[in-house]
Parts: sequence; C-alpha cells; structure tokens
Amino acid sequence: GTNVAPLLIAAGIDSVYAHFKGDNTYLVESFTPDGSKTTLTGTFSQQRSTVTGIWNITVNQSSPNALVSEGIFRVIDQNPLMMKYEIAQTDPAIVGVTPPTATGGFGSTSGGAFGVMNVQTYLKIN
Repeated sequence: GTNVAPLLIAAGIDSVYAHFKGDNTYLVESFTPDGSKTTLTGTFSQQRSTVTGIWNITVNQSSPNALVSEGIFRVIDQNPLMMKYEIAQTDPAIVGVTPPTATGGFGSTSGGAFGVMNVQTYLKIN
C-alpha cells in the first residue's frame, strides 16, 4: 500500500508486516498482490543516536539467508503509532550501497542516492 517503500513496490511487494519483539528477535512478512509471502527472521539491536528521536538499528537476518543490515528508525507518537524505518544491507556488502545515518536522516541510504525510495512506514496494529 501507500506505506510500502518504493524499492519494495518495484520488487513486487504490496504489503509488509513486521513484529520486533522484546527479546530482540524479529519476524517480517512481505506479500505480493497474488498473496505470495516471504518471511524474514533474525535478531536486532538498537541504540540511541545523537539525533533526537532517531534510533540506530542493526538487523542480523538468519532466514531465509544470513545477512546484516544497518540503518535508522523513528517511532512517531500518533494514533496508531507510526514507525519510519530505513535500512541497507551491509554484509555481504552491495557495491555502492551504504546504510542511512541518523545525522543524514531518512533518505540517506548511499548518501541520499535513493532519496525516500528505501524508507518504509509501519503502522502499529493490535
């Protein structure tokens, strides 16, 4: 839908469900218009950045394949809660791709080369 990052839409994804748990594990499910689902699982760590409201995050994906991504997120206090989220794969490295930074803000993947194409918005559901 309208909250899916344009890069994911270009890959045929039309919706994303993410569950970041208190034990620092996560489950992300992405769906295509025909109902096909891809499930990603792993662990994550988060740290406060020097930019108010923006946190750094490292995602260690274990399934379906092992990789590491780094980036930023911000939770916006509204109803429902909203989270802006932007990460980029760092291991194995992708030529020309660098993670976004809190000081660079959202849209700073690869020094801003992608603009907001890599920014995902999540809304909290109960």
